[in-house]
Amino acid sequence: MPSAPSSFLLPLLVLLPSLAPAQAPLSVKQGEVLRFSSTAAFAHVLDRRFPIYDGTALIPSAVIDKPGDYPLELLSKDGKILETRTLTVLDAHYLTQNVALSKEVVELKPSPGEMETVNALKKLETPVKHWSEPFLAPVPGCINSPFGVQRYQNGKPTGNYHAGVDQRGPTGKPIAAAAAGTVRMVRSYNIHGNVVGVDHGQGVVSIYLHMSKIAAHEGDEVKAGDTLGYVGMTGRANGPHLHWSLYVHSIAVNPTKWAPLTACAAASPAKKQPLRKRPAPGTKRRQG
Repeated sequence: MPSAPSSFLLPLLVLLPSLAPAQAPLSVKQGEVLRFSSTAAFAHVLDRRFPIYDGTALIPSAVIDKPGDYPLELLSKDGKILETRTLTVLDAHYLTQNVALSKEVVELKPSPGEMETVNALKKLETPVKHWSEPFLAPVPGCINSPFGVQRYQNGKPTGNYHAGVDQRGPTGKPIAAAAAGTVRMVRSYNIHGNVVGVDHGQGVVSIYLHMSKIAAHEGDEVKAGDTLGYVGMTGRANGPHLHWSLYVHSIAVNPTKWAPLTACAAASPAKKQPLRKRPAPGTKRRQG
Protein backbone atom coordinates (compact mmCIF):
# COMPACT_ATOMS: atom_id res chain seq x y z
CA MET A 1 0.00 0.00 0.00
CA PRO A 2 1.50 3.38 -0.92
CA SER A 3 2.44 5.67 1.99
CA ALA A 4 0.29 8.70 2.75
CA PRO A 5 1.50 12.02 1.44
CA SER A 6 3.36 14.14 3.99
CA SER A 7 0.62 16.78 3.76
CA PHE A 8 -1.76 14.35 5.50
CA LEU A 9 0.67 13.74 8.43
CA LEU A 10 1.31 17.39 9.28
CA PRO A 11 -2.06 18.08 10.99
CA LEU A 12 -1.58 14.97 13.15
CA LEU A 13 1.82 16.18 14.32
CA VAL A 14 0.47 19.61 15.20
CA LEU A 15 -2.25 18.10 17.39
CA LEU A 16 0.19 16.09 19.55
CA PRO A 17 0.49 17.79 23.00
CA SER A 18 3.95 18.79 24.18
CA LEU A 19 5.12 17.23 27.46
CA ALA A 20 5.55 19.71 30.31
CA PRO A 21 9.00 19.60 31.96
CA ALA A 22 9.07 17.57 35.17
CA GLN A 23 8.93 19.75 38.29
CA ALA A 24 11.62 19.37 40.91
CA PRO A 25 10.32 17.86 44.16
CA LEU A 26 9.83 20.29 47.04
CA SER A 27 11.21 19.39 50.44
CA VAL A 28 12.25 21.18 53.62
CA LYS A 29 13.60 20.07 56.98
CA GLN A 30 11.80 20.97 60.19
CA GLY A 31 12.92 24.44 61.30
CA GLU A 32 14.29 25.43 57.89
CA VAL A 33 13.07 27.45 54.89
CA LEU A 34 12.27 26.31 51.36
CA ARG A 35 12.88 28.87 48.59
CA PHE A 36 11.70 28.80 45.01
CA SER A 37 10.64 31.19 42.25
CA SER A 38 6.93 31.77 41.71
CA THR A 39 4.65 34.30 40.06
CA ALA A 40 1.89 33.52 42.60
CA ALA A 41 0.85 36.01 45.29
CA PHE A 42 0.52 33.54 48.17
CA ALA A 43 1.43 30.01 49.19
CA HIS A 44 -0.85 27.89 51.39
CA VAL A 45 0.37 24.78 53.24
CA LEU A 46 -0.23 23.19 56.65
CA ASP A 47 -3.09 25.66 57.30
CA ARG A 48 -0.66 28.59 56.90
CA ARG A 49 -0.80 31.26 54.22
CA PHE A 50 2.44 33.00 53.28
CA PRO A 51 2.79 36.07 51.03
CA ILE A 52 5.23 35.80 48.14
CA TYR A 53 7.38 38.89 47.52
CA ASP A 54 9.26 39.83 44.33
CA GLY A 55 8.76 36.42 42.74
CA THR A 56 10.50 34.44 45.49
CA ALA A 57 8.59 32.19 47.87
CA LEU A 58 9.97 31.61 51.37
CA ILE A 59 8.19 28.63 52.92
CA PRO A 60 9.22 28.00 56.54
CA SER A 61 8.66 24.70 58.33
CA ALA A 62 8.13 24.71 62.08
CA VAL A 63 10.10 22.46 64.39
CA ILE A 64 6.82 20.84 65.45
CA ASP A 65 5.64 20.05 61.90
CA LYS A 66 5.16 16.31 61.51
CA PRO A 67 7.35 14.78 58.78
CA GLY A 68 5.40 13.76 55.70
CA ASP A 69 3.87 14.98 52.44
CA TYR A 70 1.50 17.95 52.32
CA PRO A 71 -0.31 19.75 49.47
CA LEU A 72 1.15 23.20 48.79
CA GLU A 73 -1.21 25.54 46.94
CA LEU A 74 0.03 28.55 45.00
CA LEU A 75 -2.63 31.26 44.97
CA SER A 76 -3.44 34.40 43.02
CA LYS A 77 -4.13 37.73 44.74
CA ASP A 78 -7.84 36.91 44.89
CA GLY A 79 -7.18 33.47 46.41
CA LYS A 80 -7.65 31.40 43.26
CA ILE A 81 -5.56 28.20 43.19
CA LEU A 82 -3.06 28.49 40.35
CA GLU A 83 -1.10 25.33 41.04
CA THR A 84 -0.87 22.56 43.62
CA ARG A 85 2.40 20.86 44.42
CA THR A 86 3.57 18.43 47.09
CA LEU A 87 5.79 19.59 49.94
CA THR A 88 7.73 16.97 51.89
CA VAL A 89 8.66 17.90 55.47
CA LEU A 90 11.79 16.04 56.54
CA ASP A 91 12.71 15.05 60.10
CA ALA A 92 15.57 17.24 61.38
CA HIS A 93 16.22 14.91 64.36
CA TYR A 94 16.46 17.60 67.01
CA LEU A 95 17.80 16.49 70.38
CA THR A 96 16.89 17.32 73.98
CA GLN A 97 18.70 19.62 76.40
CA ASN A 98 18.45 20.22 80.12
CA VAL A 99 18.93 23.75 81.48
CA ALA A 100 19.68 24.33 85.17
CA LEU A 101 17.88 27.40 86.51
CA SER A 102 17.50 28.79 89.99
CA LYS A 103 14.09 28.67 91.68
CA GLU A 104 13.76 32.45 91.38
CA VAL A 105 14.36 32.36 87.62
CA VAL A 106 12.00 29.42 87.05
CA GLU A 107 9.20 31.21 88.91
CA LEU A 108 9.44 34.37 86.80
CA LYS A 109 6.16 35.32 85.16
CA PRO A 110 5.83 37.36 81.94
CA SER A 111 5.43 41.10 82.29
CA PRO A 112 1.99 42.49 81.40
CA GLY A 113 1.68 42.43 77.62
CA GLU A 114 5.11 40.80 77.16
CA MET A 115 4.10 37.73 75.19
CA GLU A 116 1.50 39.63 73.15
CA THR A 117 4.04 42.28 72.08
CA VAL A 118 6.68 39.71 71.15
CA ASN A 119 4.16 37.64 69.17
CA ALA A 120 3.05 40.76 67.27
CA LEU A 121 6.70 41.43 66.34
CA LYS A 122 7.11 37.91 64.94
CA LYS A 123 4.09 38.39 62.66
CA LEU A 124 5.30 41.60 60.98
CA GLU A 125 4.97 41.60 57.19
CA THR A 126 6.41 44.65 55.45
CA PRO A 127 6.93 44.67 51.66
CA VAL A 128 10.41 46.18 51.37
CA LYS A 129 13.37 43.81 51.65
CA HIS A 130 16.27 45.27 53.66
CA TRP A 131 18.24 42.08 54.25
CA SER A 132 20.83 40.25 52.21
CA GLU A 133 22.68 37.03 52.86
CA PRO A 134 24.64 35.79 54.57
CA PHE A 135 23.49 37.30 57.86
CA LEU A 136 26.13 38.24 60.44
CA ALA A 137 26.75 36.47 63.72
CA PRO A 138 25.56 39.06 66.31
CA VAL A 139 28.44 38.11 68.65
CA PRO A 140 31.55 36.04 67.89
CA GLY A 141 30.92 33.46 70.60
CA CYS A 142 30.15 29.82 69.86
CA ILE A 143 26.70 28.24 70.27
CA ASN A 144 26.22 26.44 73.58
CA SER A 145 22.48 25.85 73.15
CA PRO A 146 21.36 25.00 69.60
CA PHE A 147 18.12 25.69 67.81
CA GLY A 148 15.28 23.19 67.97
CA VAL A 149 16.26 21.16 71.04
CA GLN A 150 13.43 19.98 73.29
CA ARG A 151 13.89 21.93 76.48
CA TYR A 152 14.03 20.49 79.99
CA GLN A 153 14.39 22.73 83.04
CA ASN A 154 16.11 21.19 86.04
CA GLY A 155 15.38 17.75 84.61
CA LYS A 156 11.67 18.36 83.99
CA PRO A 157 10.17 18.61 80.46
CA THR A 158 8.77 22.02 79.58
CA GLY A 159 6.90 20.97 76.44
CA ASN A 160 8.77 23.71 74.58
CA TYR A 161 11.63 23.75 72.10
CA HIS A 162 14.48 26.24 71.83
CA ALA A 163 13.30 28.77 69.25
CA GLY A 164 16.73 30.35 68.74
CA VAL A 165 20.39 29.88 69.55
CA ASP A 166 22.42 30.85 72.61
CA GLN A 167 25.87 32.27 71.93
CA ARG A 168 28.55 32.64 74.55
CA GLY A 169 29.64 36.14 75.38
CA PRO A 170 30.90 38.11 78.37
CA THR A 171 28.75 40.77 79.97
CA GLY A 172 29.09 44.02 78.03
CA LYS A 173 30.06 42.47 74.69
CA PRO A 174 28.44 44.48 71.84
CA ILE A 175 25.56 42.76 70.04
CA ALA A 176 25.37 43.48 66.30
CA ALA A 177 22.30 43.49 64.06
CA ALA A 178 22.42 40.28 62.01
CA ALA A 179 21.09 42.13 58.95
CA ALA A 180 19.78 45.54 57.92
CA GLY A 181 16.30 46.56 58.97
CA THR A 182 14.16 48.74 61.23
CA VAL A 183 14.12 48.45 65.02
CA ARG A 184 10.48 47.74 65.91
CA MET A 185 10.69 46.73 69.56
CA VAL A 186 12.79 47.91 72.50
CA ARG A 187 11.57 46.65 75.86
CA SER A 188 12.58 45.46 79.32
CA TYR A 189 10.65 42.33 80.30
CA ASN A 190 10.63 39.67 83.01
CA ILE A 191 11.22 36.69 80.69
CA HIS A 192 12.98 38.18 77.65
CA GLY A 193 14.93 40.67 79.74
CA ASN A 194 16.21 43.71 77.89
CA VAL A 195 15.19 42.86 74.34
CA VAL A 196 15.43 44.37 70.85
CA GLY A 197 13.45 43.26 67.79
CA VAL A 198 14.38 44.13 64.19
CA ASP A 199 12.12 43.94 61.12
CA HIS A 200 14.26 43.03 58.09
CA GLY A 201 11.34 43.16 55.66
CA GLN A 202 9.28 40.65 53.67
CA GLY A 203 8.40 38.60 56.74
CA VAL A 204 11.93 38.20 58.16
CA VAL A 205 12.37 39.32 61.79
CA SER A 206 15.15 38.87 64.38
CA ILE A 207 15.02 39.30 68.16
CA TYR A 208 17.86 39.63 70.71
CA LEU A 209 17.36 38.81 74.40
CA HIS A 210 18.87 39.16 77.89
CA MET A 211 20.87 42.32 77.17
CA SER A 212 22.67 44.09 80.02
CA LYS A 213 22.09 47.40 78.25
CA ILE A 214 20.16 48.48 75.16
CA ALA A 215 21.76 50.81 72.59
CA ALA A 216 18.98 50.96 69.94
CA HIS A 217 15.74 52.91 69.82
CA GLU A 218 12.43 52.05 68.21
CA GLY A 219 12.33 53.39 64.67
CA ASP A 220 16.10 53.24 64.14
CA GLU A 221 17.19 52.17 60.67
CA VAL A 222 20.13 49.83 61.21
CA LYS A 223 22.71 48.23 58.96
CA ALA A 224 24.16 44.77 59.40
CA GLY A 225 26.78 45.05 62.15
CA ASP A 226 25.29 48.09 63.92
CA THR A 227 25.28 47.76 67.72
CA LEU A 228 21.85 47.03 69.20
CA GLY A 229 22.93 46.47 72.80
CA TYR A 230 25.29 44.51 75.01
CA VAL A 231 25.45 40.93 76.30
CA GLY A 232 23.91 40.34 79.70
CA MET A 233 21.75 37.98 81.74
CA THR A 234 18.52 39.91 82.30
CA GLY A 235 15.22 38.04 82.29
CA ARG A 236 15.12 34.23 82.36
CA ALA A 237 18.82 33.48 82.05
CA ASN A 238 21.32 31.49 84.08
CA GLY A 239 24.41 33.41 82.99
CA PRO A 240 25.63 36.06 80.52
CA HIS A 241 24.95 35.08 76.90
CA LEU A 242 23.02 36.18 73.83
CA HIS A 243 19.86 34.36 72.87
CA TRP A 244 18.67 35.42 69.43
CA SER A 245 15.94 34.08 67.20
CA LEU A 246 15.09 34.42 63.53
CA TYR A 247 11.49 34.29 62.24
CA VAL A 248 10.23 33.89 58.69
CA HIS A 249 6.51 34.62 58.29
CA SER A 250 6.15 34.25 62.11
CA ILE A 251 7.78 30.78 62.18
CA ALA A 252 11.02 30.32 64.16
CA VAL A 253 13.74 29.00 61.85
CA ASN A 254 17.30 27.81 62.36
CA PRO A 255 19.71 30.81 62.39
CA THR A 256 22.67 28.57 61.51
CA LYS A 257 21.24 28.27 57.99
CA TRP A 258 21.42 32.05 57.58
CA ALA A 259 24.52 33.15 59.51
CA PRO A 260 28.03 31.66 59.97
CA LEU A 261 27.68 30.21 63.47
CA THR A 262 29.73 27.46 65.08
CA ALA A 263 28.91 25.13 67.95
CA CYS A 264 31.04 25.14 71.07
CA ALA A 265 33.46 22.24 71.29
CA ALA A 266 32.21 19.35 73.41
CA ALA A 267 33.91 19.01 76.76
CA SER A 268 36.73 16.47 76.65
CA PRO A 269 36.11 13.42 78.81
CA ALA A 270 38.20 13.24 81.96
CA LYS A 271 41.32 11.17 81.50
CA LYS A 272 41.58 8.07 83.62
CA GLN A 273 44.56 8.07 85.95
CA PRO A 274 46.63 4.86 85.91
CA LEU A 275 46.05 2.73 88.99
CA ARG A 276 48.94 2.61 91.37
CA LYS A 277 49.83 -0.68 92.96
CA ARG A 278 49.54 -0.67 96.70
CA PRO A 279 52.82 -1.47 98.42
CA ALA A 280 53.02 -4.77 100.22
CA PRO A 281 52.53 -4.57 104.00
CA GLY A 282 55.70 -3.49 105.74
CA THR A 283 57.23 -2.01 102.57
CA LYS A 284 58.50 1.57 102.89
CA ARG A 285 57.67 4.03 100.10
CA ARG A 286 60.55 5.82 98.46
CA GLN A 287 60.67 9.55 98.92
CA GLY A 288 61.00 11.24 95.52
